[in-house]
Amino acid sequence: MATFVFLHDKYRSDGVEAVDVADHEQASTADEARASLDAWLTKSLPNLNFAIAFDYADEMNNLWMDPTVSVGIPASFVVDRDGRSAFVCYRTQLNIALPKVLNGSWAVSNEAKALDRERINTGRRRKRELSQKQALAKPIFARLELAMKSKEWATAEAALAAMPDEVTFRGLHAELLLHKIRDMGVGLPV
Repeated sequence: MATFVFLHDKYRSDGVEAVDVADHEQASTADEARASLDAWLTKSLPNLNFAIAFDYADEMNNLWMDPTVSVGIPASFVVDRDGRSAFVCYRTQLNIALPKVLNGSWAVSNEAKALDRERINTGRRRKRELSQKQALAKPIFARLELAMKSKEWATAEAALAAMPDEVTFRGLHAELLLHKIRDMGVGLPV
């Protein structure tokens, strides 16, 4: 976020407007998610100098992430004065591209084309990997869900043990061990 704040301040006089999008807020309703986000922003970023958009309907993925083969957050979208997407990148790359987008040299540069190809290839690779992991996890999740509903904790733990080694699954495993099975000795190291 610091990079975003710095760039917003640095290029504001050039007409740059920064907008962050909160699109992964977890809550039962959009109103609850918005209230939670507002409370966090007020507490954590009281002097925020740019707008935060709120997306509870997954439009960010549908309209920006998927069409640009962007995988991973945070992703930054530089939109030029004509309303066209000029550059999609990670925030750390904004320092490189933003001055060139502003002076009009970015869109035709070899650097822009190379970074875009690299981003698209990485995005496609990451989407393939994610799809493969999801295909592996889907039947395991089905067994896990049945076991959790029927409170068969040993079956649930066995299902989680078969999951790919990912932080999300380790978190679920730790939660199961600590809160359902109540095995602190095994759960804490997980």
